[in-house]
This record gives sequence, C-alpha cells and structure tokens, in this order.
Amino acid sequence: MTLKQLRYFLAIVRSELNISQAARGMHVSQVAVSVQIRMLENELSAPLFVRRGTKMTALTETGN
Repeated sequence: MTLKQLRYFLAIVRSELNISQAARGMHVSQVAVSVQIRMLENELSAPLFVRRGTKMTALTETGN
C-alpha cells in the first residue's frame, strides 16, 4: 500500500465516486488512478467500491 494509492482513493471518495473528476483534480490520467486503485484492491484482496459497469456507485464494507 502506498501513499499515492491512498491519495487516489481519497480523491475518488471526495469527488463523489467520480474517477474522472478525481483524476483531473490530481492532475493525472484516469488510467493512472484506475491502475493504482486496482493494485490497492489486489493488495487488500477485496474491492473498495461497488461497481455498476464502468461507474462506481458506493463504497464496499472494506472501502468504508
């Protein structure tokens, strides 16, 4: 787990689960944020977000 991953996670939460908005706010690409979040979820062996297609709709229990 890295500080970058935690910052990206927090940016997504603060942007109301909008990964594109979080990426713009962090001045990075959406892909960069997505990759780091997937790495964090893999390390934790649990999803952090409930996903519906390409949208994040809520935090999972792990994400809370």
